[in-house]
Amino acid sequence: MLSSRSHILLAACVWGVVIRVAYFVAARLELVDVMSIWGSLWAVAPLGATLLFGGARVSNRWLGLGLPLVTLLLTNLVIGLVMGNFEFYSFYRDQGLVVLGYLLMAALGATLPERASLERMAGTAVLAELVFFLVTNFGFWAVTDTYPHTMDGLLTSYLMGLPFLLRALVGMAFYATALFGAQVWAERPARIPATNVS
Repeated sequence: MLSSRSHILLAACVWGVVIRVAYFVAARLELVDVMSIWGSLWAVAPLGATLLFGGARVSNRWLGLGLPLVTLLLTNLVIGLVMGNFEFYSFYRDQGLVVLGYLLMAALGATLPERASLERMAGTAVLAELVFFLVTNFGFWAVTDTYPHTMDGLLTSYLMGLPFLLRALVGMAFYATALFGAQVWAERPARIPATNVS
């Protein structure tokens, strides 16, 4: 039987599938421009927060890490099908470093104690997004020809990724608050009804 924490993780993964796939369906219908740096909404999807939460609060590591990563890979396949381009959306060349970035997020989540302070949780969430940003933008620079393979090219890769980082931080703030808040609410002590003693 799944714990309340596992149910929260599962619900977040389902929502992640819905929001990511819906965005690309809208792009296929030309309602949004998927290549627009300001139009991309996948940066505010809950995937990073689910891995942080899974690493921090789900005792079954296979579930805490595996479910969000399987969600990512399966959703990428669906997006590739929707967009008609598996190479770009499903099997991109820096996919291994994207997965590594997410695993590092989960590893940082695992460093959070059960009764972590709000400041510690916020700091870990920001650090997780920064690590993901550094790893994935390095990977994009290293395996594609979008930017020159020089220090200037690497710097440009990071500069061009800043809008995605800002949206990812907003997404992390919202979804991490929702997930950890849902856990606190689900595990709150049951209230014992008062009885009249005469």
